[in-house]
Amino acid sequence: MGLFDTLRESLSQLVQARRSVFDPTLFGDPLAARVEWTPLKRGGTNFRTHRLHQESPVLVRFKPSIQGYAFPLAFLLGGVIPLAILIHAPGALMHFQLKHGLLLLFSLPFFGIGIWSWRTMTRVSSFDKREGWYWAGGSIPSANPHLVDPTRACPLSDIKAIQILSESVRGDKGRSYSSLELNLVLADASRRQVVDHGGGGLEEEARTLAEFLGVPLWNAANGYRPWDEKRDGAASW
Repeated sequence: MGLFDTLRESLSQLVQARRSVFDPTLFGDPLAARVEWTPLKRGGTNFRTHRLHQESPVLVRFKPSIQGYAFPLAFLLGGVIPLAILIHAPGALMHFQLKHGLLLLFSLPFFGIGIWSWRTMTRVSSFDKREGWYWAGGSIPSANPHLVDPTRACPLSDIKAIQILSESVRGDKGRSYSSLELNLVLADASRRQVVDHGGGGLEEEARTLAEFLGVPLWNAANGYRPWDEKRDGAASW
């Protein structure tokens, strides 16, 4: 065996020793192997948009945090202020000029981002054992069954596990941050995203929610095992 072959074998053994493999069977439930383990929605914030509140023994809710309100409000104000300047500018409405149009165009993106982020970041997600339902925003599903959006509501009995996924997100300034996504795993192996944010605290809240619902918590970070040549094949070079 030549020097190159010896070096290659040594490197292969080193990689194999340090290599880990994600194995959903470690969660001890056949459903885990049927579930997708990639983020349901790409992206996420670097701050905490929601906090879990247990309002009674039968009701818990994810409610917007202070940052969850402040972020969309900042963009909405960024759209309102230029419009206020335009409206109060002498003769602006009677003698519309290019600079007024540019000011209006400048405000529209802020309005759009503000309205979109307000709708997503201030949405309340409820888990109600009295009603037997989970729903995000809107009215209680039992009050208007024909208006239930299946992507934002489901019976609590359909929830079989809580899934936690970590995603590295690249920010506007090129810096990366971690965002955690909390998903509900349903009996048919489909998922419903509840929150997706950074800032810490979500893993503990996921544990609290899992205990409240009486279902297991599947944190993807706990689903890795050492690489095994017999099970996973030899490393390729």
